[in-house]
Amino acid sequence: MLLGVTYPMMSQDPIMLSEVVIRGTNYQYLNATNYTEAIVPVYILEREAARFSVAGRDIFVDEYGTFSVAFHIPEGKVVAVYNEDGKILKTIERYVNPNLPSPVVYALHEQFPDWEIVHDVYHVQYAEDYGAEKFFMVNLKKDGKFMKVKVDKVGTFM
Repeated sequence: MLLGVTYPMMSQDPIMLSEVVIRGTNYQYLNATNYTEAIVPVYILEREAARFSVAGRDIFVDEYGTFSVAFHIPEGKVVAVYNEDGKILKTIERYVNPNLPSPVVYALHEQFPDWEIVHDVYHVQYAEDYGAEKFFMVNLKKDGKFMKVKVDKVGTFM
C-alpha cells in the first residue's frame, strides 16, 4: 500500500518555467482618474489607455522620449502621452453629453432656475505630477440666451 501511494508522486519531473514579472505601470493614472459615477465610455477609454502596451511596437519617440496615442469612440476620446516604458505621463480626455451626476444637476437648477441644459462635456486632464482635474462644461439656454458654465463633479462652480 505504501508503494502504491508514493510511486505516482515520483513519476512527475519538475519543469522549470521562465520568470514572470507583473508591473502595474499605470495604476497611478487609474487611481487619479477614478470616478465612481463615471459613465461606461469613460470607464472603457480610461482602462484601454491604461492597458496600452508599447512592447513590440515600432512607435515614433520624440526628442523628450515620449509619444502620444489617441483612443476614440463616438462618445469620447483620450489622448495619452506615454514614456518609453509605457507609463502614462499625461492625458486629455473629452466625453460628449454624459449623464450629469445628481450634485451637478441640483447645483445647476439651484443657481440657474428655468435654464435648460443644451449640451454638456466631461473633461479630464491628468498629469503625473499634479493628478487629475475633472470638470463638466455645460451649455445652458433660456429665452434665446446661451451661457456656458464650468462645474466639478460635486456641483461646485469653477
